[in-house]
Amino acid sequence: MEEYVDIHTHHVNIEWEQLAIHNYDLPLNEIPSAQYFSAGWHPWHLNGFSADECKSEFKRLASYKNFVAVGECGLDRKKGNNWDEQILAFETQLEIAKEYKKPLILHAVKSYSDLLQLLKMHQFENKVLIHGFIGNEQVIMQFSTFDTYFSFGKSIFNDDSKSIELLKTIAPEKIFFETDDSNFSISDIYLRAATIRQVSVEELSRITKNNFRKFIGDELVR
Repeated sequence: MEEYVDIHTHHVNIEWEQLAIHNYDLPLNEIPSAQYFSAGWHPWHLNGFSADECKSEFKRLASYKNFVAVGECGLDRKKGNNWDEQILAFETQLEIAKEYKKPLILHAVKSYSDLLQLLKMHQFENKVLIHGFIGNEQVIMQFSTFDTYFSFGKSIFNDDSKSIELLKTIAPEKIFFETDDSNFSISDIYLRAATIRQVSVEELSRITKNNFRKFIGDELVR
């Protein structure tokens, strides 16, 4: 049975053969004890965001080895909170990712240029993941300035999605797959992706496990 990397999921119950990063919104009442997790303030759920509270929360999380990434966080021009509040929340979390040397998991909706500008302004050098990627070749090229990975999920089941063409050509060392909050299983997503890329599921599994080691660091992979 293949082991599948699910780089970004909100599901608590996962397939047994799955290697996953579970995402949690902050503040977090109970810290997961056994699973890899990421945590952040999502641009939809800022609700009077406080930079001080944010810093305090991440200071608490930093001592846990299974806390492997900051986010998801980012900017959303379509459905997010007040724009200035979104900027404050994102910049705060960006600096926290720098401080604790963690990858940054991005939520990006009509905001790629804004995020690029802020990453450059803050001289961000850690790894970046754009989850649920539905951008274009230009976005991939622009984000290549950073050590950026791109995660594909439910959109690849939509025959009209531009994600399908991007998945065919994107460099294998930059690929991840995710369930996010969808009803698709990670095994179904790998099967679909393997068909699109015309490779075996085993090959995709090998590629993403190698990418996972690079993304969170060899020393953290069990």
